[in-house]
Amino acid sequence: MASKYEMISELYRRTGAGASGSPEAWQAFLSSACRNYKCRFDEQMLIYAQRPDATAVLEIEKWNEKFRRYVRRGSKGIAVFATADNDKTRLKYYFDVSDTEPSYRGGMPVPIWQMSERYETAVIERLSDRFGSAGRKALDDALTDTAKTAVEDNLPDYLGQLADVLEGSYLEAFDEENIGEKYRRLVTNSVNFMLFKRCGLPTDGSRILSISTRRKRSPAWALPPAILPNRYCAKFRRPSGTCKSLK
Repeated sequence: MASKYEMISELYRRTGAGASGSPEAWQAFLSSACRNYKCRFDEQMLIYAQRPDATAVLEIEKWNEKFRRYVRRGSKGIAVFATADNDKTRLKYYFDVSDTEPSYRGGMPVPIWQMSERYETAVIERLSDRFGSAGRKALDDALTDTAKTAVEDNLPDYLGQLADVLEGSYLEAFDEENIGEKYRRLVTNSVNFMLFKRCGLPTDGSRILSISTRRKRSPAWALPPAILPNRYCAKFRRPSGTCKSLK
């Protein structure tokens, strides 16, 4: 009988392949990941596989210690890899805020940020200070510029890791410049989609450019099981590698 770790590894692989199967599936994953954006990529994928509606996840000890909240009896934990190091074979478990209740000592409020019209000016100013966008802009323009700048700042690292998964894909037919441009557009559109979703703005499916790193017979719209700008990177086998954070 397969171990729990092996079962979760297989779930991770299957979910990654499914999420990369169509633009709609990729957007569904991004819609889940944007709510738990501080998690590693492999954690986001497993959260999506087990609890795509999760709003805010923590380990039970942190719910107890930091927020004085307990996890209701019978709640099912979200299994994720305990480390991004392939040499480790341990799991840990997250629980969503919806699985918790305040303890008898009085639980702390959980600061789940929600975008509101009254925050727009402050958010735009903060993005301008952090990412250097100038001038007065609407929120959607500010988010789009932020996505472009954040990706450009980190793109060399991502492209270096993308090179490891090109073999056997239709991208082998392209030169380095064309691969870089396709990947830049995909990642920028993905980040932009997540920002719009997180802020409650309308999302347009055409924002996601689909490219494939699957076998040559795969449809051209298949998305790459490679790297997403996040705190960690992973292929859809087992978690590995570390990327710069888009802080």
